[in-house]
Amino acid sequence: NTNCTNTKGSYNCSCNPGFSWDIDKCTDIDECDQKTHKCSKNANCTNTEGFYNCSCIPGFSGDGHQCQDIDECSQNSHNCSNITATCNNTKGSFKCSCKPGFSGDGNKCTDIDECAENIHNCSKDNATCSNSKGTFNCSCNPGFRGVEYNCTADCTFNSKSTE
Repeated sequence: NTNCTNTKGSYNCSCNPGFSWDIDKCTDIDECDQKTHKCSKNANCTNTEGFYNCSCIPGFSGDGHQCQDIDECSQNSHNCSNITATCNNTKGSFKCSCKPGFSGDGNKCTDIDECAENIHNCSKDNATCSNSKGTFNCSCNPGFRGVEYNCTADCTFNSKSTE
């Protein structure tokens, strides 16, 4: 770890790169501990004899000096429920969230029964709510017509013309 050069009547010693002079010998410099390394902020630094190694942390890829975010969502390397959840990429990771009409942690989502929970907008007394996966449907009750959310009485008049 030392380079010695002969001089007239003496010698000079110098430490190899990655080492520093300590009393009477060259010792390893811990670039990671002293933060003199050139690793990416998204990498781990590992000290080695006379040098150091950089490796990207999970969720990032690269050579350790440059680490780019891995988009787990577009690479389909996530554990979100594929049918009932949405994957949102975050820096170094991802987040799963249930789609509307479902509840849960995004890894497992269950259907919300909007009809049983009374969280629908069907016509209050004039329509029937029926739950379906992720949503609900409204249908006007017999004797009512209109849009499912606004059912009104079906009043049809028979008129006779008089001559």
